[in-house]
Amino acid sequence: MHISRVCSRVCSTVGGLLLLLLPRLSPGADFVQLRDGRRIEGRIVEERPDAIHIETQRNEAGTIRQILIISATEISTWSASSPRERLADPSAGEEEPATFQAQSGTAYVERLLREAESLVLQKDYDLALERFQSAADSAGEGLEALTPDQRADSLALRAHALRLLGAALDGKMDHLNMLAGGWDELLRAEQRRLRREWDQLQAERLRDGERRADLGQAQRRADQDSREKELRDQIELLSTRETQSAEFQRRIEEERVRTEAHRRLNQERIQQATRAATEARRQAQRRR
Repeated sequence: MHISRVCSRVCSTVGGLLLLLLPRLSPGADFVQLRDGRRIEGRIVEERPDAIHIETQRNEAGTIRQILIISATEISTWSASSPRERLADPSAGEEEPATFQAQSGTAYVERLLREAESLVLQKDYDLALERFQSAADSAGEGLEALTPDQRADSLALRAHALRLLGAALDGKMDHLNMLAGGWDELLRAEQRRLRREWDQLQAERLRDGERRADLGQAQRRADQDSREKELRDQIELLSTRETQSAEFQRRIEEERVRTEAHRRLNQERIQQATRAATEARRQAQRRR
């Protein structure tokens, strides 16, 4: 895993080796849990959609600091203290709690959406649907603590997540239809092949019966008997596959019914979310 280490305001005469002597920050409320199971504690100083910056070491004067920049793709979860308890960025003013909450929540929702879109490309539709739903639910949380503009943005993001969920449901339905149709076509093709070869074999037997006996007739009959046995075995196997296909089609149909019900429910949620986002935007504009 690649984690960039950034050391700010390090005295040039001392060099980066002093970082080895810095005391580690005492564990606090801030931490980043990585996908590989490791937990990094310190103080989160910046959250971005693509990365989190966490300070893990510093000297008493605060002139030498060690900051890890961790990519969002490597993070399982994280927890940050309130803005007034965190180390502030010297180059920026202090953020209001509502602003910090909105930015942090938006980054989390956007990360879920990126993960879900990647899962759709891998045709892992069920897990993608869970991610999209989690993104939509997260975007609708904590609205009362936000400013009117932030509330409108969060509700618009929720509607967007639900629309992406709807597109994933459409993709899942197309995939189910393809699976069902593809399996049926394979069975029909196998049926046609076996029927053709069986008819050819019987025609050969009929022609041999009309011929006068010759030295090769016994060998041909032995070959025909062997081919007939092989065809009978294949026909029996096809019958088993047809039975399995009936069960497979039943499960596919059940899943299609569930997916279609989910699509209808999600369409209603999209309409509700879109109306809520539109109304929130109107209220925000009236307050300006």
